[in-house]
Amino acid sequence: MRREDIIFWGYLLALFIFAVIFWHNKVPWDPCAYRLTGMRLLGADTYYEPLRAPIPSLLYAILGFYGYFAFVLVLFGVSVYVFTRRRGFSPLLFITLFVPALSWPYFVETGAELLSFSFLLLAAAYSEAVYAGLLFALAFLSRYVFLIFVPFFLPWKRYFGDRRLLIFHLAGFIAPILIWSAWQLFVYGHPLASYVDFLFVNSYLNPTSLKLPRFDKLFESTLPTALLALPGLDLFTAAMLVVALIVAAAAFVQWTRFYIPALLPLSLAAHRWMNRRFGIALAVANVVVAFLFVYPLFSWGSRTLYEAAVSAMDSNCVYVSNVWVPLTCLGGYAVPPPPGAENNIELVPEYVRTIRSGYRAVVFRGVGFPAYMEDLNLYREYNIPVRDYGRFFIAGDGCVQPKNVWERSRDLYSARLDLMLSRWIWKR
Repeated sequence: MRREDIIFWGYLLALFIFAVIFWHNKVPWDPCAYRLTGMRLLGADTYYEPLRAPIPSLLYAILGFYGYFAFVLVLFGVSVYVFTRRRGFSPLLFITLFVPALSWPYFVETGAELLSFSFLLLAAAYSEAVYAGLLFALAFLSRYVFLIFVPFFLPWKRYFGDRRLLIFHLAGFIAPILIWSAWQLFVYGHPLASYVDFLFVNSYLNPTSLKLPRFDKLFESTLPTALLALPGLDLFTAAMLVVALIVAAAAFVQWTRFYIPALLPLSLAAHRWMNRRFGIALAVANVVVAFLFVYPLFSWGSRTLYEAAVSAMDSNCVYVSNVWVPLTCLGGYAVPPPPGAENNIELVPEYVRTIRSGYRAVVFRGVGFPAYMEDLNLYREYNIPVRDYGRFFIAGDGCVQPKNVWERSRDLYSARLDLMLSRWIWKR
């Protein structure tokens, strides 16, 4: 094995070690949400989020946090290696540009991006194979937003001369999506539930139709690749980058990790002009920066706090919480506050009615959304008893049993689909 190949796999091993220490004292929100959703898809009666794509959800449920990340990193390493070799790239230089130190916490935060990128790069490497459509579908079913990259890697010229290849690709792409729609109908009660929930939460709730990208968020996860890409941008990578930025800006909240997809066109552009010898230097620099400077910024722990809250909760009662996913992941029964804008004061009456109907609330201080949940004056005003535990408090003295608490109205998704069609298509 060549020296560059050893460093290549060592780089991925360093990323796995980073993930282990990143998660060891936390209850990671997104992996928990994926895992719970996967358990629901496999028949468990638990909290779930339909907007979560099926493949990472099922893998988290089956493999657990560390098993999932180990599997995905091996798949990612293979996909990067195959993709770069078939294109004449340096695997080491490409991966150090593709996964720079600043991006490590955001790749680790969910793991779904790495999985989707793995299938996408394999599909791009074998885009003229009859099974490429299936690989593109797996990329889409790992992270829905990655559908934006599929047109950039399709063999359009081959399609004009080989209609059979087009048919094979369409069939390979559509088949797993139809299977997923049937599964959604069985579990969620609507064949498009996951897509509807994803679009509703991430885009429909956006109060403005067009927002500018947050370049500060882009640079938080893509430096130095973003700057190194500038000399190598061409029409192909620039178009891909613009699409990625538009999609990130369209989200209800422009989280930093929503800009992670931009690393694909940026790393392709940077690789165009850089010498492969930079790969070793970048690998060493990224690992040093990741462990000595990036990790300390994300080294806060939450597991002990959340475990204390679960211990204080009655195991037979359901609680409303501003950190409902980690609590449920640890075995508690928690549901989110009323849906809507993060700090919408108009939701206070509904929140109060929820507690008065029998739900209790476990509220963590310093979360910030919804802000009204943390306001102790609200509970005093409505004579709601509060037990204070320091960094969190429990409000209310009722008890709603957890039976059927996770069930959702099957009309919810049809109603949300109608709302989105009315705004975006019919313009009603």
